[in-house]
Amino acid sequence: MIFRFLTAIRDLRRSRNMTQVELANLVGTTQAYVSKVESGRINPESATLHAIAAALDSEIVFVPRKALVQVRNIVSSCLDSERNPTVARQADSVIDELFIPDAADDDDDQRKRPGL
Repeated sequence: MIFRFLTAIRDLRRSRNMTQVELANLVGTTQAYVSKVESGRINPESATLHAIAAALDSEIVFVPRKALVQVRNIVSSCLDSERNPTVARQADSVIDELFIPDAADDDDDQRKRPGL
């Protein structure tokens, strides 16, 4: 599982048209280290993973197994949309279907409704 996670970093970096050197510079490490992370040869510290995620404008999240297929499809759509703008419209509609408002959004909705 950790190998799949680490190799996904490579896919995300490539979707951003970023080289390993560029990612390493943003994270404050070396290209060789980024290469080892992407190939799964090392297990980076949590702080390093968060720095990599930030450099790739991403978040590290835990996904329930029952939602894993749908989330992978959404991520694939988002990555594809960065390479192909016509896919972006499809990805947006899928994300809208899965959006769950947080408590702040619920509060805003209640304030907008008359009589509440």
